[in-house]
Amino acid sequence: MQMSGSSKAENSAKSIFLAALQITSEVERSRFVEHSCTHNPTLHTEVEKLLSACNQDHSNLFSHAVKQLNPLVAAHRLKDGESLAATCDHFDVAEHPVIDRYKLLEEIGHGGMGTVYMAQQLEPVKRRVALKVINPGMDSREVIARFEAERQALAMMDHPHIARVLDAGTTDQGRPYFVMELVRGVPITDYCQQQQLGLEDRLRLFTEVCQAVQHAHQKGIIHRDLKPSNVMVSDHDGEPVVKVIDFGVAKALHQELTAKTLFTKFSQLVGTPLYMSPEQAQLSGLDVDTRSDVYALGVLLYELLTGTTPFDRETLAQAGIDAARRIICEEVPPRPSTRLSTLHAVESTLKTSSPKETKHVELELRDELDWIVMKALEKDRKRRYESASAMAADVQRYLQDEPVEACPPAKLYLLKKFTERNRSLVALLAVSLAGLLISIAALSWGMHRASVERDRAEAANLNAQQSAKEAKKAADKESKARKEEAKQREYAEKAVKDSDAVQDFLVYDVLGQASSTIQDNNGYAPKPVLTVREALDRAAEKALSRFSGSRRSHWQILFYLGTIFGNLDDYETAEKLFRRAVDLGRKEGDQNSAWVRPAETALAALLVKKGQYNAAIPILERLLDSSHHTSNNPQHWLAKAYSHTGQHEEAIRIAREWYELRLKESGANNVETLTAQNGLANAYSLAGRFKEALALFESSYETLVRTRGHEDILTPIAANNLAFAYSDVGRHDEAKKLCSEAIILKSQIYGDEHPETITTRYMFTKILIKAEEPETAAAFADQALKQAENTLEDSHRIRIRATHEKAHVDESMGLILAAAERIDQVLTAYNNSGGLSTDQGLAARADLGRCLSQIGHHKRAIELLEHVVPELEQFYGPTHEKRSKTRTDLANAYRRSGDGKRAREVLSALLTTLQKELPADDPRLLEAQANLAIQEYELIGADDSLAKLEDIYERAKEERRLRFVGAELAHIYLDFDQPEKALLQLHANIVLSRRELPTEGVLLASELLEVARGLIQLKNWGEAETLARESLSIREKHLHDTWMVAEAQATLGAALLGQEQLDEAEPLLLAGGHGLLEQAEEVPFDDKPRINESLQRLVQFYQARGDTEQADQWREKLGTAQRAKEFARAQDDAD
Repeated sequence: MQMSGSSKAENSAKSIFLAALQITSEVERSRFVEHSCTHNPTLHTEVEKLLSACNQDHSNLFSHAVKQLNPLVAAHRLKDGESLAATCDHFDVAEHPVIDRYKLLEEIGHGGMGTVYMAQQLEPVKRRVALKVINPGMDSREVIARFEAERQALAMMDHPHIARVLDAGTTDQGRPYFVMELVRGVPITDYCQQQQLGLEDRLRLFTEVCQAVQHAHQKGIIHRDLKPSNVMVSDHDGEPVVKVIDFGVAKALHQELTAKTLFTKFSQLVGTPLYMSPEQAQLSGLDVDTRSDVYALGVLLYELLTGTTPFDRETLAQAGIDAARRIICEEVPPRPSTRLSTLHAVESTLKTSSPKETKHVELELRDELDWIVMKALEKDRKRRYESASAMAADVQRYLQDEPVEACPPAKLYLLKKFTERNRSLVALLAVSLAGLLISIAALSWGMHRASVERDRAEAANLNAQQSAKEAKKAADKESKARKEEAKQREYAEKAVKDSDAVQDFLVYDVLGQASSTIQDNNGYAPKPVLTVREALDRAAEKALSRFSGSRRSHWQILFYLGTIFGNLDDYETAEKLFRRAVDLGRKEGDQNSAWVRPAETALAALLVKKGQYNAAIPILERLLDSSHHTSNNPQHWLAKAYSHTGQHEEAIRIAREWYELRLKESGANNVETLTAQNGLANAYSLAGRFKEALALFESSYETLVRTRGHEDILTPIAANNLAFAYSDVGRHDEAKKLCSEAIILKSQIYGDEHPETITTRYMFTKILIKAEEPETAAAFADQALKQAENTLEDSHRIRIRATHEKAHVDESMGLILAAAERIDQVLTAYNNSGGLSTDQGLAARADLGRCLSQIGHHKRAIELLEHVVPELEQFYGPTHEKRSKTRTDLANAYRRSGDGKRAREVLSALLTTLQKELPADDPRLLEAQANLAIQEYELIGADDSLAKLEDIYERAKEERRLRFVGAELAHIYLDFDQPEKALLQLHANIVLSRRELPTEGVLLASELLEVARGLIQLKNWGEAETLARESLSIREKHLHDTWMVAEAQATLGAALLGQEQLDEAEPLLLAGGHGLLEQAEEVPFDDKPRINESLQRLVQFYQARGDTEQADQWREKLGTAQRAKEFARAQDDAD
């Protein structure tokens, strides 16, 4: 249907008016209108009327525009939630100071896409961000829908040189906005000029930009709008740090390019057109790939080297649409060295000071740098660098004086391009040349007719044959190219369909579940408030049926859902999804396909997280053998699995190789490098090489704080790792301070009751127990457990771990029965979730066996430990701490049950194993020797046992784990009737305890009471009284009405009884005796003798008083207690 002339004019006025609204500069807007309305005064008047109405009265614009524009345009705007008036309004910060949870502070930039404000995020984390409100005239719902579909991909970008996209939404006025990391800096070109950077420094900065762009490309993100204002540089500790901003925003706002949108963008010449690739300028937004960004990088490098862009700004500004497109798509810009010599721009760009130096820089740019830039700026993208990393590698080769891959184009190629650009001129030259040849042939024909005809016939025949060959060859080549193009087009179409399918899944099967209508359509009872977890569970059910026809999409959904369920700690569901993804990938390719390798790596990583190291190791070893050094390499997880199975040297070797590779390829500040550095540090730590681990943890933490700040989610993790490293080397104050900071940071980032915060809180108890502050640990353990119980299900691994750590704290404070009851709960949870055979399940079983042994349940303890020990030996290496500790616990269980011979056999076997693996002065080896010597002394009372213990004590008395040797020596000296040695040893023990243990801590109280009992045996009543009083004061403060308070009361009463202070002694002896009797079940087996001792002293006390009746009553209670002890032992044997 033909349009009338008036309709055409009306449409032209509309198009020009709407395009003009996008231009913020009045001068540029006027120039655009004049250019568009050339030779058409009527059209110019119509456009000016519309613009005048917009400027004079925004509130009446809509009614005015409806009368003059096609009503369908206005209706379409209203339908999408916008009005024509809105397209003219500038966003007013005074009227709208707060958008969602962001308070706008000041405008910091304005461009073609929108206005950028500095804003304060109000919750959940208070921080400064950059908030971009998109310019009017764009469809809010389309923009946000596109952005939401790409949020998953954008979230995967984690690079120190990329500003993160944090959030997106729509204002109350219907204007879309994006929230990004606030980057404080200046455009890279301005920074280089302000800092007067030389050539090499500029090139090094440029390679960092390439690395950032390459990272985004690997995650499937194309920037599409690279330019200096989107590459910011700031100084950190005197070093320049590059940040690429607006990643993904251009893509989210991207729409099909038309003449109108292209013209709108060309009217703002500081932006896209100067950096736009030929394929972007060809009015087809569908045919853009990563090589468009490579072109933009070429323009950026050109500007860094010359101070100007390849095409002149003014030339493009004055050109029309078609002329501008032709320039971008056809004209070849001058080489950088040529541009310098013609513009004399080098002094303002590279700050040279003399013509001689200027000439030197021109020479520097010639050849290699010219070739690199011009290769990136190739019109044919197939001739550009295949990736940003390839371009960066070539720049690096130049810096290292190595041959570059770029080279000047061949002469034949230049001739071909010249012909394509100048078809008319070439045709004219060809005709002229042909005429000249005909004239020459005509002159020669009369003289050499016969010879010429024969030669011409032969030449024609040869030419015909050659032409036929060349024609066939060209046809074959064209056919092959056509087939390849069709193949690539088919692949691209399939990829688009797959991408659409994945987006549909996210929109309808995940996010769409929030709609009650969609819930009802899918067969679910409508639920207005649906949790994310419920939506994911439902989506998982739909995944297989929705993607049964597309294996690639099917694999993607399986893989991403596995990742999500893994992050939700639903390891069982995640494992099933990853295994299905692996199976599907194997149907599509070999073991190293792009499908199999990521899924197998994710599966193995999950098995490591579950503690199933032996199941993960074969998968990881196979992946390592076929490694191609990609970002999903298995080294990190294999090193971790080796460490947890005692293969420490292999773990360290693999972790070190991976760290050195990442350091070489990505630099020290890269996130993957820092992760590898932490992996190596962990390998050292688990091997007991704490100093080496500490150095790496410190370096990683300092780098993260310097490059990413305290608010980054990786910083508290690094702080927590460093805190444990400090704890391992005895720097407990630093460990406590850093772990406290980690808890605060995680609370700010995640919230106080988030699983991440709860984890850090209960892990803090480990540090506090190592620092021998169990009473403080108890407070944190109680808080962590309470929060876990309030927010997490019984089967959640964080809740189970919090319960387990609370049991450890109870045990450290001597509350063994309470600890055993909690560990029993932990084992029930592991049994229900299939976690009994994981490292945490094995640890809980070993802990329960130890606690049962301590409270006198010998038979059950021995059965449990006998089953756990061989499993641990398969799980961990021969010198692993857990394996050694559990064997010692088994020996103690045998000893307590009265089977000293079996106890000695277990300890002897453990010592033999450790002697093969550890150096002679290793504390673990000395500990095993001491335990065996004590057992041999208890079994046969050998004198050489005493000599061995004395030797160990002298060699390692400062070692915390061997402090028990001093206490055992004091007991043996008392048994051997050597009071002088016993007294000296007791005094030495108390000095060491006071030096190493926290003042007024429950562990110090136990040590004081142990020494006091020894002094009572030596009848050193006064000193015993002093120590017992101090111990009782501490225990009453922290342990309240436990059996340990009663024990301290009874000991203090005994010291007073020895001094015949009967009136003061009586209430203490009575309180101690009654307390120990009433809580006899909670008294550990090794401390059971304290009950009988307290009762015997009460008998002594009343005999000294002459109160035979009371003495007989306590004597009867003593007999009852002894019979109860014998019955309990018999009952345990019967069980």
